[in-house]
Amino acid sequence: MPTNQDNKNTDSINNEEQILLYEKLTNLSEYIENEQFEDALELCNELLDKYPDYTPVMLSKANVLSFLERYDEALITYDKILELEPENLQVLYAKAITLSKLGNYHDSILILNDLISYDPDNSYYWIARGFNYYDLNQFHDALQDFESAQHLDPENEKLNELVNLLEKEAD
Repeated sequence: MPTNQDNKNTDSINNEEQILLYEKLTNLSEYIENEQFEDALELCNELLDKYPDYTPVMLSKANVLSFLERYDEALITYDKILELEPENLQVLYAKAITLSKLGNYHDSILILNDLISYDPDNSYYWIARGFNYYDLNQFHDALQDFESAQHLDPENEKLNELVNLLEKEAD
């Protein structure tokens, strides 16, 4: 679903430019799908030179940087997006995951707390926070979060196995 920002970004683009942009975005998707991350990053930078506040490309760039394990750069890009769209849940979640990969579990948990408050039925938020607690050796809190996620997604076999293992570890 397009956001207001998407509309602002494309309002000034004529039809020919829209076709070109669509082709480049298709190429970008293909690069990412085929794990050609360096090519994807180059195309993101090219597009952002022309459309600096186009948040879908900014998000692609941040995600590509994460795939390349350039987490500090990804965080900078996520923060730029959040300046334009402070309540973008997808970006907040990606930022929390990136913070976790950098070992910044406490800040990741703070973001995930907000996301869970906003949408307590999203099992991914519970799982991500559970892994942060696990990495902090807070096994009881991790188990509670994994059980909350399990309640929301009872068919998830990997999650069920994780809860069973953690129940043994938490004892």
